[in-house]
Amino acid sequence: MILGKLRNRFGKYMLGRLPALTEKRRKNINLDEVQSCLLLGFIESQQDYDDLKWYYSKLKSDYGIFDVDAVFYIDVKEKKLPQYLENESKIVILNRDDTNFYGKPNDEKIANLKQEYDLVIMPSRNPAIPLLFINKLTTANTRTARNASWSEPYFDLLLSIREDETARYFAEQLERFLRMINKKTA
Repeated sequence: MILGKLRNRFGKYMLGRLPALTEKRRKNINLDEVQSCLLLGFIESQQDYDDLKWYYSKLKSDYGIFDVDAVFYIDVKEKKLPQYLENESKIVILNRDDTNFYGKPNDEKIANLKQEYDLVIMPSRNPAIPLLFINKLTTANTRTARNASWSEPYFDLLLSIREDETARYFAEQLERFLRMINKKTA
């Protein structure tokens, strides 16, 4: 418990000291213009995983975004992940063993993520230091998350959503807002 709090405090400190690898660009983008997307999610239960997996599929099928990467973090230090995560092949699953002491993910786990994204989405209720590191190390036009005390310095578009709402509700609200931004009229 104490070690976990120490890790989080040190992780936030290191995250604040880490310079962004690229200059921060903010460009509000309409959902119809998104070509590439990065979905970051924190898994606390199987329901969280199911909601995030549903959102990953929705980004590809309903929104027509073909280049969707996803990284989910589960805060366990076990070599063996829960059974519902064992056969995952398309999504990068990180646990505590895949990070250093203060939470930065190992380079080999995220090597294929270092590219430019139009949109980064983090619908999770709680912060996860490894996901915040990934968010800071990637280049993106728009970064979206829930509005919370931890999210303000790391994201561009924050949605005020109650704590008890799921990732599915977040997806509906985000779609609504992203479709209104810079809407092109014919």
